[in-house]
Amino acid sequence: MMGIISTIEASCRDCYKCVRSCPVKAIRVTGGHAEVVESHCIADGHCVLVCPQQAKKVQDGKGLVRDFLLAKQKLAVSLAPSFVALDEFSDYGRLVSALHKLGFAYVTETAEAAELVAGEHQKLVEEQQGRAVIASCCPVVVNLIERYYPQLIQYLAPVVSPMIAHGRLLKSVYGADLKVVFIGPCIGKKDEYSRAELQGSIDAVLTFQELKAMLAEEGIDPARETAGKFDRSGGTARIFPTPGGLAKTARLNTDLLAEEVITIDGLEAGIDFLARFDEVKAGLRLVELLACRGGCLMGPGLESGLSLYRRRQRLLAY
Repeated sequence: MMGIISTIEASCRDCYKCVRSCPVKAIRVTGGHAEVVESHCIADGHCVLVCPQQAKKVQDGKGLVRDFLLAKQKLAVSLAPSFVALDEFSDYGRLVSALHKLGFAYVTETAEAAELVAGEHQKLVEEQQGRAVIASCCPVVVNLIERYYPQLIQYLAPVVSPMIAHGRLLKSVYGADLKVVFIGPCIGKKDEYSRAELQGSIDAVLTFQELKAMLAEEGIDPARETAGKFDRSGGTARIFPTPGGLAKTARLNTDLLAEEVITIDGLEAGIDFLARFDEVKAGLRLVELLACRGGCLMGPGLESGLSLYRRRQRLLAY
């Protein structure tokens, strides 16, 4: 089976940019072409962004979603809040209507489950009595720890991500026959939802780029739709995609805990921190690691020309 990220050999020009930029050295040159070593890959998607030839192919989710639509399956969208970073999706009411028009019965916000996940992390922090808890929300960070720092698995919060929690919640509300499609900025989510222990929670994953392609194929322009409303909304947990979003949602960002909660965004900084974890863990209660510099608002499945500052502004405003 093809991995989450593969190389289109005919497009690869042997520039080795992906080889040099991979944070975990999971790309090798075979037969003159760069090849992703699936067993080493953490699905961060950085190689997809840096390839000047667009020779890195991300596992497609559109075909599966089309099959669900053609089969008239009862479908729900779990929409990540980072959509605000795209001009085409900046009006969420029109985006909701466009998704309904595409064929989804329910359009909901993943942030709804992020509130629950943050609450579970808060309980863990309180129960651990000073022992550090590493947040488990970012699938790339989970992959990184499991594959390269297995001795730290014991510190990973035994809590599923907002995506998985939301899929389970939606199926409990709308019925087990519901198919849930997560749409977000993260390539790593394609790896996460297919894990054996999480099977059945989410049925397909699309990046925002894939959603744009599907809407274009059907001739649906969100800008021309009348504004609708989310069937289930997310409220304050919409800040989850930003560095520190989990701690803020869990209401841990207080003066008392200011030195006990640390947020690190970006793989290079995260790898450096994990390598020295034993040296620095004393006194830490919550460690929030995000693979993307700037958080999920800068995810590889979200191609936007907006600055991080502007993306944050939009997120806080909606």
